[in-house]
Amino acid sequence: MIIFQDNLFAGRSKGHRVDEIVEPQPQQQHIRDSQATEAQYQAILNAIPDPIFRISRDGHFLPLSKQAPDTACSGKGLIGKNLYNILPTDVATLMSEIILKTLDTGILQACEYQLSTPLGIQDYEARLVVSGLDEVLVMVRDITERKQTEIALRNLAQKFSTAFNCSPDPISISTLKEGRYIEVNDSFVKLSGYERDEVIDRTTWELNIWVNEGDRTKLLQELQTQGLVRDRQIRLRCKSGKIITVQVSAEVIELDGIPHILAVTHDITERQQTEAKLLQAAQQQAELYQKLTDLNANLEHQVQERTAQLEQKMQELAQMQQIKNVVLHTVAHDLRTSVIGNLMVLENLGMGSRGDEKQSPVPNPQSLISVPRSIIDRMIQGNKRQMVMLDSLLEIHSCQEQGLKLHCQLVPFGGMLETAIAGLQPLLNENQATFTNLLPQDLPLVMADQERLEKVLINLFTYSLHQNPPGLNFTLKATVEDGMIRTYIQDNGVTMSQADCDRLFDLEIRDPQSPCSTAICLRMYLCRQIIQAHGGQIAATNHPQQGLTFWFTLPFSSYSRG
Repeated sequence: MIIFQDNLFAGRSKGHRVDEIVEPQPQQQHIRDSQATEAQYQAILNAIPDPIFRISRDGHFLPLSKQAPDTACSGKGLIGKNLYNILPTDVATLMSEIILKTLDTGILQACEYQLSTPLGIQDYEARLVVSGLDEVLVMVRDITERKQTEIALRNLAQKFSTAFNCSPDPISISTLKEGRYIEVNDSFVKLSGYERDEVIDRTTWELNIWVNEGDRTKLLQELQTQGLVRDRQIRLRCKSGKIITVQVSAEVIELDGIPHILAVTHDITERQQTEAKLLQAAQQQAELYQKLTDLNANLEHQVQERTAQLEQKMQELAQMQQIKNVVLHTVAHDLRTSVIGNLMVLENLGMGSRGDEKQSPVPNPQSLISVPRSIIDRMIQGNKRQMVMLDSLLEIHSCQEQGLKLHCQLVPFGGMLETAIAGLQPLLNENQATFTNLLPQDLPLVMADQERLEKVLINLFTYSLHQNPPGLNFTLKATVEDGMIRTYIQDNGVTMSQADCDRLFDLEIRDPQSPCSTAICLRMYLCRQIIQAHGGQIAATNHPQQGLTFWFTLPFSSYSRG
């Protein structure tokens, strides 16, 4: 009798004998078919790596096949023996109970047991199925390795569970796709404020945990590309609405083939607050230090400013002393010279009058005194120079005391120059001087005090005329560059050293024998004061064999280029 192997796996209630399912055939054909079928199933039995036994209801081992009682799977040496003769009593009793249960229910049964072997305690699993009347087919498998693996997995799971539940940091497991919470630990409950049953099977969107919805999208993108995230700062919302800052470390794990996120969260809200307080304290200290530094710098600046003021006062005193010296020199020399000249004229007139008295012993108080015209002209020129010098002294004194006051207005610079030159024409004609005007036609407007600028031009031309013989030639030019108008007045007269050019506009006492008198020096000094008050510069340059060139600059108005 052959038992179908599929009964063993399908768990049928009873085994079916071959002669019960084979339809009547001719005797020889029936025998051949039976032999082929038995050979096939015997081959299957031999191919199964697990030991297979036939055991009777009373626990005796039976051969698997009458034709091949000693095959590898038949358990050679066990046939005819009882379970209690081979197995420990507790195992034999367990097997006997399972055999009876299998025969009584007709359902596949399984049990596990342990045996002591030379390799140690081994675990086995026995599967029993009805194979005939009052007999079962038993397949035994060594499950020692599987049991050890299960124990290791249980230990690992226990360790994970312990670490998961005892961790002081919140830990959660949620689905990767939806963010649905599968498990959370007590720390997560404590931090979030939600009860465990309020969180499980709900998504992060439903709980509105993410303050910034884009944070989870970025987290998912990084997990999908790298598989893990470390110390990502994220802001979360608790049940109470409180916003906290956390550091999240997460990895993708698979549970039952579904990707999940294992996330460990560390609350850094207090740490950030502490850091903010420390930063604020550091900033306050920095501000205090900066204030101290500024105070020290301010004190230094005040000292420097005071020192500069003192130096300025000393310079002003020196200038005042210089002005005083100029005034004293003027009074003592120039005015005294004029007085001496007047005395000489008066003495000559007096001597002339005395000569007339010899002819007429009785003087006539109404008689006229004749004075040569040249003497009168010199007296007039001397008095004019004195008036110009006195006016210059008064103007310099006013500048020193009150500052130079300008009455500026917007004027065309080229037209202003031409007007000033026209006023100088009698002086030029008197000295037989010629004038060449090379001014551009499109000179811009300037904001200037026209009267004072005309005085500058008169003083510059007058200087050259007084220092040179008649027949002098002047050239007037102007250029526009870097927001300034630069004006050149060039003559072909005598030259001077560059050192004299550099100090031409300084206020100083001139030597009586110097070609540049003190009166002219005063007027040149005023020229520089006027130009600088307009925001420009003035100087003189020496050109060997070409004469002297005066130049000055003035800023032009922004309206002139509109």
